[in-house]
Amino acid sequence: MKFYLSIIIIIIGSSCTSQDQNSIRLLNNVTLKRFPGEYIRDPEPSELKNYELHFNNSIDYQIPLFKLFFHDNYKIFLGIPFNNNDLKIFNIRSKQLVELKKDIFIDSLRKKMTYTIDDKHILEEYHNIDNHSFFISFTETKIDSIATIFLKKDMLKNRFSYKP
Repeated sequence: MKFYLSIIIIIIGSSCTSQDQNSIRLLNNVTLKRFPGEYIRDPEPSELKNYELHFNNSIDYQIPLFKLFFHDNYKIFLGIPFNNNDLKIFNIRSKQLVELKKDIFIDSLRKKMTYTIDDKHILEEYHNIDNHSFFISFTETKIDSIATIFLKKDMLKNRFSYKP
């Protein structure tokens, strides 16, 4: 009898805490809606090394890796700028990348830039969620059309939401 009562309590408790399984809670009441086929996983050592080498590589800023979203066609590295605002980091990164890369596109109004590293298309985006939380994302894909869609359609920006 106690066993059945425990099962009923668990079922009722889990139904009362319905949370959208397609959204992932980040920090400060910010959520990110997942696309079908996306999941979060721990980065492999080579991915972490790649992130540090290409995206968190200056003494002028720190962007620790917060989450890695994985899909068969792309990876989204989500970082949180530490002790700095996103506009300052955007300006520093833009200058760095212009000096290093020939094929960079910078959209200063939308705080986005695209470039390639070792045949991988990178879309770098700076997200200010309701003047409350700041995230920097690095979407990496080998398929240039996916990078173009993410760039033109604000595929990541529109997925963030903030609920106080």
